[in-house]
Amino acid sequence: MGNAGLESVLPIIEAKGGKVSPAEFHESVNRVFHSHESAVYDRIHKDMRLTLPRHFRDLVNAFLSCHPFDKPVRVLDIGCGTGLSAELLLQTALSDRVTDIDLLDTSDEMLRRCAQRPALQKVKHRLVQGTLDDLPPEPVYDVIQTCSVLHHIPDLDTFFRNLRSRHRAGGMFLHLQDPNGDFMDDPELRYRTEKLESTQRVPQWRKRIMPQRIWRRLRATVTGKHPRSYIDLVNEDLLRSGVITEPLTYNELWSVTDIHIYNGKGISLRTLRRLLPGYEMVSTRSYSFFGTLNSEMPLRFRREEERLLGAGAQNGLHIAAAWWNGSGPAAGEEE
Repeated sequence: MGNAGLESVLPIIEAKGGKVSPAEFHESVNRVFHSHESAVYDRIHKDMRLTLPRHFRDLVNAFLSCHPFDKPVRVLDIGCGTGLSAELLLQTALSDRVTDIDLLDTSDEMLRRCAQRPALQKVKHRLVQGTLDDLPPEPVYDVIQTCSVLHHIPDLDTFFRNLRSRHRAGGMFLHLQDPNGDFMDDPELRYRTEKLESTQRVPQWRKRIMPQRIWRRLRATVTGKHPRSYIDLVNEDLLRSGVITEPLTYNELWSVTDIHIYNGKGISLRTLRRLLPGYEMVSTRSYSFFGTLNSEMPLRFRREEERLLGAGAQNGLHIAAAWWNGSGPAAGEEE
């Protein structure tokens, strides 16, 4: 793995005493981060489980209306995590066509949790630890999907070249929950986000009397132990392994893992068109028009979110799309 796309990581490596290459640093931080995040992923991302099913369903329906599959479907889920995205795919109109799913993730802990997901017990599946580089050239897949993954990948050019080489002609590429790179600086999105945030600010006096806050402080006083987050565990592992000599702040950690969010670029559909030559974007949708997922918003904001979805607005925080592979595998391309 090269250092492409990792320029923003260099100051963090220097500040934290890192002695490895940017690529090794990025890989190490991501591996440890997702290892510890696996224990809390489904709980802290319950909003995705509530909000994303309709987006999966609508994107798949739009694709099948133009390009129906007339044979069994083999799926590759890249960055499968705990299996949520595979489960949501199996709730769409593809469910009775899918015969095999390969579940790919760099985290062994994520894959262990994925293996326990009941929905996946009903379909033939294979757990694969690693990246696209670790997959053999065969088989090629009818459906390749990524959900909340692309913003973690520094070198998108190489990633999509590898993806195309494993994608069957006529197949579907489905991606969701990507930071909307074409509208990250959109003033209307910023205004809507600030409008929602202004309704959710908790006065300082209320924060001081919240029961959970009192209970945490009392427990810490009695036991002498302060609650640790999974981010604390990530830092402990990285310090122990010598990857860093000083702990990463939350922002520093996420600027490494969520690299295309913190570098301000996001995931641009214009860029994906360049990276997917021969592909046709069949359907796209933006959502999170107030900077957060629908299930996390008050009713009046959810109603406005529905209106913007119905109008096909593209300036939400997240972007998703379904693409048709009109060119087939990019076999023989130079890496």
